[in-house]
Amino acid sequence: MNAVQRHRNIILDCLRDGDISIRRRALELSFALINEANVRVLTRELLAFLEIADNEFKQGMTTKICIAAERCLFKGELFIVYMQTFKEKSLTH
Repeated sequence: MNAVQRHRNIILDCLRDGDISIRRRALELSFALINEANVRVLTRELLAFLEIADNEFKQGMTTKICIAAERCLFKGELFIVYMQTFKEKSLTH
């Protein structure tokens, strides 16, 4: 997975590709890359993508972002802040 982590920025750029199959695969890889060291950065990127994502991606993304945050973020204030931000973004789209 370290080899893939080195290409994280390229993968995130692919979320905005014109080809839906590339976006779908980049989204899968993005969620696979999330760990405790990068959860804040990747969830921020995924929340930004959620705003412009195709409708077919939104429900699955919502679930996966919540799971990643719960799994990787320590419980407490930071987790609550992320969930509030996520809720605000998901309700507006």
